[in-house]
Amino acid sequence: MRPCLTCKPVCHLILTTAQDHVTIVEDLLEIDGIDVNLMDEACGELPLTAAARNGCSDTVAILLPKGARIDARNKQDFTALWLAVKEGHWAVVEKLIQNGADIDEPVTIARKTPLMIAAEEGHIELLELLIERGAAL
Repeated sequence: MRPCLTCKPVCHLILTTAQDHVTIVEDLLEIDGIDVNLMDEACGELPLTAAARNGCSDTVAILLPKGARIDARNKQDFTALWLAVKEGHWAVVEKLIQNGADIDEPVTIARKTPLMIAAEEGHIELLELLIERGAAL
């Protein structure tokens, strides 16, 4: 992930969420006016999608109670759940589902659900988890 040229607080937030720097994330979230749902225009990520894509479950746990929209989409039209499933991050997937992520929401033009992506990527444990949690077959 490349840093943006403007170095706004949201850029720092996204870079630190993607690397699971929990203490720095907490500090950045205390800055007045920082929006936990703001997309970084340089990389197209949201803090939650960056954390989910990189398997940062501790950071996901911090962002959700701070108001991160669980089903928000990044510039590529991916949700945090979809990215976590694609990358095989079981702990993040479970945390997102526990917090109300839509397990049947299709994304992108291809309209693939998290269950389809888990199958496509060969993530058997995630397939089982999604089915167990009620994903449509």
